[in-house]
Amino acid sequence: MDKIEKLFILLFAFFCAKNTPEIPKAEEALKKRYYSKALFILDPISHKKNPRIKYLLGKAHLGLKNPKEVARYFDEAVKLDSSYTDSVIKACINRGIELSRIGEYEVALCILKYAEKFNKNKLMTRGFSAMGDIYKAYGEIGKAEYYYNLAIKNCNKEKEREKMWIHLMELYEKSKDWENACRVCLEAMRKDKLWHLQIRYTEYSYRFAEELFKQGKIDSANIVMEEASKLEIPNMLRADFYFLYGEILLAKGELEKAKEKYKLVLSCEIQSPSVRTRARERLRMIGR
Repeated sequence: MDKIEKLFILLFAFFCAKNTPEIPKAEEALKKRYYSKALFILDPISHKKNPRIKYLLGKAHLGLKNPKEVARYFDEAVKLDSSYTDSVIKACINRGIELSRIGEYEVALCILKYAEKFNKNKLMTRGFSAMGDIYKAYGEIGKAEYYYNLAIKNCNKEKEREKMWIHLMELYEKSKDWENACRVCLEAMRKDKLWHLQIRYTEYSYRFAEELFKQGKIDSANIVMEEASKLEIPNMLRADFYFLYGEILLAKGELEKAKEKYKLVLSCEIQSPSVRTRARERLRMIGR
């Protein structure tokens, strides 16, 4: 399409908008979420090459959850006037998020994937996050991770980025993938200076080290605990944390260091009777 033809279409569209009473009526219906009414109003003029009409038809079908018709009319609107692209993406994201929140994942995903095709990643941040949520609900960890990472990469709002980091951590937490939970939490602290997440990091580290210890990977478990012990350990976890650390050091044959950790267990304000008893048994066994 050459410049003259495009200019003609834009001028024609402007003229039609001024001389087409159906447009404001349809817009008013859409504001009130009367999607079928908007379609009824627009149907007699749906053949016109007017980007506003095509856009409003797309929005009506968006409300009625008709992804194929959404794509058809939005494509026509953008083809006639590319300045509608951003409005199309935002409309799809808002509706996709709305549908995902009420569990209509399939339709929501179709709509969000349609918006993704325009390759405007900066605009798609909220959409990517919603797609991550949907794939998380489906149990598709790899795809959820992919979209959460895209959301983080393209978001420049601190609070929003933090939410997305936490979504990604919770994804691994749900699947008990403690190694990746640790990795992502550490990455969030380093990249975005979210140092208040260090309590979460020590919790993940404890779970990961416990898993490694059970697998007999003593040295790896020790490295994880050594790094985590440099950060703040939550009171509720402290006794269990030091007891596990003592067990790891005991398995490594580092008796004096193990003894120190067992003594720290006994000094904790919050401790379960079983952990306290076991720590005392270990101290008796090692010899105070």
